[in-house]
Amino acid sequence: MPLSKIEQLEASLTSAVGDDAREIARQIGDELRAMALAPAAQPLASCERAVRGAQAVSQYHYRVGEFAEAKRVLALARTLSTDVPGEIQVELVLQQSDVDLLTGDVGSAIAHTAVAMRLAQHFNLPAAEARAWTNYAMALQAAGLYKQADTRLLHALRLLEPLDEPRLRGNAWALRCQLRSHLTPEEYAAAEHACDEALACALQSPPRYRDSMAITAHCNRAVLALLQGDLARCEQSLVQAEAYPSIAMRPRWLIEVLRCLHAIRHTDDAHANQRLAELLKAGNAPASAYVIETYSVMAAMFTAMGDTDRAVDALGRLSVERADALWKMLNDPSALATRPDEASDGEPRFSFSMGLLERLAVTAELRDDATGKHCYRVGRLAMRLAQQVGESTHRCAAIELAARIHDIGKFVVPDAILLKPGPLTAAEQALMRKHTVIGGDFLRARTGEVVEIAERIARHHHEYWDGTGYPDGLRGEAIPFEARVTAIADVYDALTHVRSYKPAWSHEEAIAYIEGMSGRQFDPVLTKAFLTLMRGSDDNLQRLLSELEDSAAESSYLQSEHELRGALVSASTTF
Repeated sequence: MPLSKIEQLEASLTSAVGDDAREIARQIGDELRAMALAPAAQPLASCERAVRGAQAVSQYHYRVGEFAEAKRVLALARTLSTDVPGEIQVELVLQQSDVDLLTGDVGSAIAHTAVAMRLAQHFNLPAAEARAWTNYAMALQAAGLYKQADTRLLHALRLLEPLDEPRLRGNAWALRCQLRSHLTPEEYAAAEHACDEALACALQSPPRYRDSMAITAHCNRAVLALLQGDLARCEQSLVQAEAYPSIAMRPRWLIEVLRCLHAIRHTDDAHANQRLAELLKAGNAPASAYVIETYSVMAAMFTAMGDTDRAVDALGRLSVERADALWKMLNDPSALATRPDEASDGEPRFSFSMGLLERLAVTAELRDDATGKHCYRVGRLAMRLAQQVGESTHRCAAIELAARIHDIGKFVVPDAILLKPGPLTAAEQALMRKHTVIGGDFLRARTGEVVEIAERIARHHHEYWDGTGYPDGLRGEAIPFEARVTAIADVYDALTHVRSYKPAWSHEEAIAYIEGMSGRQFDPVLTKAFLTLMRGSDDNLQRLLSELEDSAAESSYLQSEHELRGALVSASTTF
């Protein structure tokens, strides 16, 4: 792979990329695929050069919004990176995590971060380890787990204290500046302090990074001022951001977006509203992640203004953007695969690669269930209830797998709704309820027996036996059997575990509720079978509850999350 070709592509990435860059990226990509067919046969020098080329190609695809291709190129580079220096190995995995986060694949981002953490510790690379902690925090923020994310950022900053790494410190401080709805006065003060620290780090950073970091800090300050209604301070921050001589495409777009928001809050300027709509259109924004973040800021601003209608409208647009981004991810046929196999005893079983869908379903639930186990417990309990009423082993296995992704549609529900400390308005409730339709639509685009069952569950697990549920108001046996089974399992698990809006109920209280809703919310026959299942001997009940808790043991996502949590506990004892 010619070094000159790689250097040419790297040089093109410092400015607007054109057709020449696309052709060079294609050529390097072809060579990478050829090398990856026989990685063991490649000399080390060739591998190092190929990895550098892959990073440039991945950055190109990143710049033009081709994130799936960026992922593929980085995966190819990983096959060639076994013997390259540790710094390069860690950087590759962290780049994979970066692209995962831009596409909303939080589960994959955490899995890659766990690998990067392991490599950084193995090669004794504290700066790389700090960056891994920062990526871990970004993944948790993407899942709405802001407090948990902040502890990871604080740990990254502790690791960086003895190191001359102002850029990495600045990135961590920038992430500690929370820009969302329902901030308390203390959270506003913490965000202001984070902006001050991020700006100080920017001014100490190499020229290559200094301007973009400083501009980001000033833009974050502008957003905080905007949310608080301090338009003079917002204007001052934007003027400071514009004063830097080197403004790349993304910061320039961000500044213009904030100027529009400033004008909208100041005078509800019609031209600003029109210009903002143009900036947020596909192709005009740097990536969908920035559009989603803008709608989040808009919703927070309108909420602060008391304009609930426009706040809900912004949240609705945010939801649509998340849905569009998810459709793009699911457009890859390899994202999901199902196939029935025969076990050695002749009984049918499922070899099921849930892939992206299962990771997204877990991510969607993290804001309600920080352990990530809810999906798996519901799947296993739905399977046990199906067994209780005599369904076949084959069908029960399919129901367990399908029920795991019952709430995948929540992935597109905005944090401002899922994390709202008070009751939802009617408009917010309507947005929340759309998760059933969205989840069903996602899954309907796929084929396979398990996915078809999952589609019915996702759409109909909030239907009520008496016809008063949603989204379609189905009644009685018109509600698919799998959805009726999952509805009972879902409610029991939600009731018996802590949520942000309620404490955990006891087993007896949850059972009494489900029994009381027989014939109204739940299928009476299934309710009777469920009560029989859950009112067995104490030993049998404890075994069942333990089985539910252990059902997530094989989740690679949760294994990665457990590994990272363990690393945090272990590291905390050394400070």
